Amino acid sequence: MLETQQPPSAEPVGLEQSYALVALVDDDDRARRSLAEDLRRYRFEVVQFGSLAALTAWLSPDAEAVILAETHSRGLDGQALMTALDRAGCRQPVVGISAGESVKSVVALMKRGVVDFIQKPCATGPLLEALRRAHACLAGANSSGGATPLQRLGKLTPREAEVFACLVEGFATKAIAARLGISTRTAEIHRANVFTKTGARSIAELVRLHVARDDARNGTGRASAAG
Repeated sequence: MLETQQPPSAEPVGLEQSYALVALVDDDDRARRSLAEDLRRYRFEVVQFGSLAALTAWLSPDAEAVILAETHSRGLDGQALMTALDRAGCRQPVVGISAGESVKSVVALMKRGVVDFIQKPCATGPLLEALRRAHACLAGANSSGGATPLQRLGKLTPREAEVFACLVEGFATKAIAARLGISTRTAEIHRANVFTKTGARSIAELVRLHVARDDARNGTGRASAAG
């Protein structure tokens, strides 16, 4: 659920006045309705779906929509969502939300084309920023706002690059230290440097950088195919 603050008078996080429609998918009726209500307070148009079947019955390849979907619950699965979208030829940007996804699962989903991932309960700033990026993808815009993933990751020292690789694989600090044969304190310092040099604020952002770098190197990815 979003923080219960009043929407700002200015446009939130740089979005245009005409927002993309948000297709919100969550099988928790109460949570879905609450999140939809909060998004509308920020002047988003929202359509709600309680199942993947309901979403795919409504969605078409040319629908101007951003998909905001629960990816790890009793009735919803992120991999099944991406498979269904691919089969239907739908390339709308997807933002995943869940309280239960592991880092490895998030990496796998981003490799399938998920634009961003937000941990529940959804904080206002990160969610609105994720929707802004998804909206930019829908519009075919470059939302990097500066250095490319290759440039940002190029700032890392060889050891920091090793720590980065461990982080996006889901390793905790102590496990990174054991894997690289360094002290926990040293691993913590390298971890902090990774976040500082890349400008990332979360593991999800590091994962997005990792996937974007690989896509740039290989010329692959769901998003590039859509463009």
